[in-house]
Amino acid sequence: MKLNFPQSSSVLRTPSPKEKDATTKILKVTFCAMSLFFALPIFSQTKTELQTQVDKQKKSIDSLHLVIANLDNTIENRDRTVKFCYDEKVELNKTIDELNGKIRGKNSELLQLRENAAFGTVKKITLNNTRGAFVVPEGKYWVINQFIGDYITDLAADSSGNFVGNEIYVFLKTINKETLTDISQNKYGPLLYSSMTPNQTMQFPLVLTTGTSFSVIIYKGKMGSLVEYAGDVVCTYFEKTN
Repeated sequence: MKLNFPQSSSVLRTPSPKEKDATTKILKVTFCAMSLFFALPIFSQTKTELQTQVDKQKKSIDSLHLVIANLDNTIENRDRTVKFCYDEKVELNKTIDELNGKIRGKNSELLQLRENAAFGTVKKITLNNTRGAFVVPEGKYWVINQFIGDYITDLAADSSGNFVGNEIYVFLKTINKETLTDISQNKYGPLLYSSMTPNQTMQFPLVLTTGTSFSVIIYKGKMGSLVEYAGDVVCTYFEKTN
């Protein structure tokens, strides 16, 4: 059996150029509208994110400003500390210089004291009433240490059989031509030696400066009845250079 389809009453035709242009414009407008519709949320979201980033950057910049301000304060404090330390160093250096000067002075004094305390040349002289005057040489000085003599003289037994004798004394007679001892005038100068009562003598050492002239006189007996002693005594001393 043969099938027969009904024929359409309308005839298919090709669109004209004007119709094609109109259709193209409609499609473009529709596409732009749809693109704008979908882009608006994306743009809005991007703007928010950018604002958030800007705010974060602003906060970071503010924080950096605070850090810079703190660093400036730290540097200022450090500069003040450095200046203070420098000023302290200058003062300490001045004090050190002053102390070094005092130390040098004390060292000089100490050296002088050591030189003065040095023994020098040890000498000994024998004195008697005919040889008892001396002069300290120029550029020298003498340090008298002691006098040595007999403990007793004219030793003899009394009527009871006890031994008795006379004590020996050495007096400083003159110094630089000034008379210190003259028993005829009841004038007794410094006692340099006493054989039985040494605690009554002057303290040694005795320093005699350069150019000093002096003499001694030696007696025996008892005070009030002394007579010149014919024996010798020994004097020991150091001779030092000024």
